[in-house]
Amino acid sequence: MTSILLRPSVLSDLPSVSSWLQNQNECDLWSGGVVPFPIHIDSLSTKIVWDSVQSWTVTDNGKVVGYGQLVPKPEGRLHLARILIDPSARGNGFGRLLVTHLLNEAITNQASKISLNVHPENKLAKALYLSLGFRPVENYEASNRGAFVYMEYSPN
Repeated sequence: MTSILLRPSVLSDLPSVSSWLQNQNECDLWSGGVVPFPIHIDSLSTKIVWDSVQSWTVTDNGKVVGYGQLVPKPEGRLHLARILIDPSARGNGFGRLLVTHLLNEAITNQASKISLNVHPENKLAKALYLSLGFRPVENYEASNRGAFVYMEYSPN
């Protein structure tokens, strides 16, 4: 019997999360370019602004299989960030569970808008976000960050 749990992250989750990233390109896609590869666990929490965001972890039978953050932005917007599922656990609904939870947390926190960035070649993630009500929006900040699609969800 499987036991899936979604809980606030703890620092001891980060070694598992970082082990899923195998090169600088994967680190850039996950972190928006703020985490260098190889990842140094002792500085990772600072690089991903651990103390100023909400971080959430999905576990399956005690094993960390998913991670994501809610990042406060100006004007009451909350940004879903650094969403990552263990490659060996993909295709089991953990991404949908995590993103739905982050979305609900943002709504509970009365976000004026909810946003995220996704690489255009990440078709599975983009399809998930579209199915949950996110829509692509032209955004200056995102267009200056390279090849990402900026998406928003309007809670109202």
